[in-house]
Amino acid sequence: MGGFFYTILFTIVTVALALTAVACSAEPKKRPDEPDIFSNAVFQSQDFIYSGEKHEVTVIGVPDGTKITYSGNYAIEVGQYRAFAYLEKDGKNKVMTTTFNIKRADIEGVTFEDLTVTYDGNLKNIAVSGTVPEHVNVVYSMDGKQFTGAADAGVYAVTAELSGVSYNTLTLSATLTIGKADITGISFPDVNFVYDGGVKTAAVQGTLPDGTKVTYTNEDSSTFAGQPVPGTYKVNAVIEGANYKT
Repeated sequence: MGGFFYTILFTIVTVALALTAVACSAEPKKRPDEPDIFSNAVFQSQDFIYSGEKHEVTVIGVPDGTKITYSGNYAIEVGQYRAFAYLEKDGKNKVMTTTFNIKRADIEGVTFEDLTVTYDGNLKNIAVSGTVPEHVNVVYSMDGKQFTGAADAGVYAVTAELSGVSYNTLTLSATLTIGKADITGISFPDVNFVYDGGVKTAAVQGTLPDGTKVTYTNEDSSTFAGQPVPGTYKVNAVIEGANYKT
């Protein structure tokens, strides 16, 4: 019995030692840190101005032969964007990210000049000159209300506001002046009458423009309503209207 017990004990100890040796031989050796071959790579954040064309960001400073795969690195419209770059070479890889902005552009090459015209009864308007960029809207206003033109003589201070999602709003001001028109085609001839006891008067001849009226006065500026008594009378005819020179 004693010899059998010692044999079993020896066998158990031998197995334990064998297992311990196997466990020690399976531990990996530590490898020193390898240099980053992409240490000089730069994926720089940038700001662009909207132009209607594509803007993109790229990685620079990578070793020759590096394969670069981009995601979201270009855009056209105004906004802020995040881009990714995946670098691969000789089994090494690196992921880089950056942001870039496309900012609103200024509206250029557009002017809004004063305009002076003469009243003729037709609607007059004023407009910006130059090439308005695509997708830019122009709104004309005066005193906070939309201005679509004017027909009557006067001075109109007009504002033009140009705006679009891709542009900084541009506000311009100009003056539309509609001058009073001359009254033409009217005459005021002398007239002679023979006394017959009736009231005699004088009147202009021709077609008065719409919106005008005639006032007849004596030399002393009093109203002339005609005369029944023989004599010579000097009469003034004043023709006036809001859109005409008196």
